[in-house]
Amino acid sequence: MQSRVIRVTFFEDRAQVERELRVTLAAGAHELVLDGLAPALDDRSLVARSDSLRVDDTRASRRWRIGNAEAPEQARALLEESERLQKAHVACEAARQRLHAHMGRLQQATQLSFEALQRELPFLPGLDRAQTSAIADVLADVRAADAEARALEAERVQIAAKYETLRRRFELVKNPNAGLECEVRVSVNAVEAKEHVVTLAYMVPSALWRPIHRAIWRGDKVRFECGAAVWQATGEEWENVEARFSTARSTQRAEPPVMQDDVLHAQPRATKQVMATFHEQAIQSTGAGMAQADADVPGVDDGGEARLMDAERPVTIRSNGRMQRVPLFHFETDAKAEKLARPELSPLVFIRTEQANVAKHPLLAGPVELLRESGNVGFTQIAFVAPGEKFHLSFGGDDGLRIVRGSGERRETAKITGKQTIRREIVAYVSNLDDQPARFALEERVPVSELEQVEIKIDTTSSGPVPAPDTEGIVRFDVQLGPLERKTVLLHYEILAASDVRGL
Repeated sequence: MQSRVIRVTFFEDRAQVERELRVTLAAGAHELVLDGLAPALDDRSLVARSDSLRVDDTRASRRWRIGNAEAPEQARALLEESERLQKAHVACEAARQRLHAHMGRLQQATQLSFEALQRELPFLPGLDRAQTSAIADVLADVRAADAEARALEAERVQIAAKYETLRRRFELVKNPNAGLECEVRVSVNAVEAKEHVVTLAYMVPSALWRPIHRAIWRGDKVRFECGAAVWQATGEEWENVEARFSTARSTQRAEPPVMQDDVLHAQPRATKQVMATFHEQAIQSTGAGMAQADADVPGVDDGGEARLMDAERPVTIRSNGRMQRVPLFHFETDAKAEKLARPELSPLVFIRTEQANVAKHPLLAGPVELLRESGNVGFTQIAFVAPGEKFHLSFGGDDGLRIVRGSGERRETAKITGKQTIRREIVAYVSNLDDQPARFALEERVPVSELEQVEIKIDTTSSGPVPAPDTEGIVRFDVQLGPLERKTVLLHYEILAASDVRGL
């Protein structure tokens, strides 16, 4: 019996399939046989339900399909063409072998003829017509055999090229589960004769999903589309199904951590010294202050809470192992655009928008395709963004603005007190190559001290008016340039440390 897939719930590494079968049965015991199911389905997850039938037993069985006649239609046609090319290749190779043997005999005959002619030539007044004709016939046979050999080699190369093209086409349509069939037998008992509905649910591997997004910037608005990138090679064709996407990890074990012994060791008292170390501090947060999303996230980041999202409309997902995008939800929100430069990392000035997640669902970590009025501008990554949180998107660089950055350092140590002074200078040459005025923010960073013996001090006398750094040490300059104008941005700061500080 043919059943219909009505719902598929995708997880990180598998999927749950729900099928529906409508059948009219008389009163009594019956066995329903459902075919066309995924061969790799999990037998332990197989469950059959019915409101009007009593389900006594549910079991799955599998069998191999052998032969081209039992293969799918598209694959069967390719297999038949492959067999025809193989036969043609075998025939061509046999003809080449026969021709090579014939050419060997001709070369031997030619060699013997010339050797006999060389022995008799000193005693002959000249070559008669019979001898000349015999030599010409042998040479003609050699030339004809050589031409036939070249034609067979060209035919062999052409057959090999066709076979390679056919192999590539077959790689696109073949399915590792195409030769294995699975059917499920459901034993039921009907109380009365009428139409009954049987629902079958089971888990299958070779199906997964990951979040994927698209952001479209139009002036002061951003349209954000959230979707799911799905793959499946289960051997089933899911047509017009209700797709759901879950972040639950039902198969992941949760165990409490094991306590370890904390052993204390006595050691001689050491001379007191303060060790200063430099390190990068990642600020863990969401929204506008989130860290850069990891491009190699092994699973779906749901913020610690399992979530279930539905597709906007029924979808069809083929069993070919290719990625397919399924839209989940979208929203349009106000966006505040600015131009931002961080010359320590890049000489470009980037266009960045700030917007809020106004949807009822969070934005899961994943890649974002960026589009503007001019078209696609690239990809970026976002981390987890809760509903109502603000987040940033970068829509490429401004081609009319350029920055050249330089830096220098000078160290001094007081002879009497041993006080250490490190003076650093950062200079940024900004240029506006456009004929329109420009305004952007330039961000530099200074170290942030966590020790009383180390002090960071910005030199405002040589740097000019410098904004105060924030808690993370970021200094933000507001740069305004006229058409074709150039400016220089200076930042001087000092690191003052006591004599017992090491590691600077």
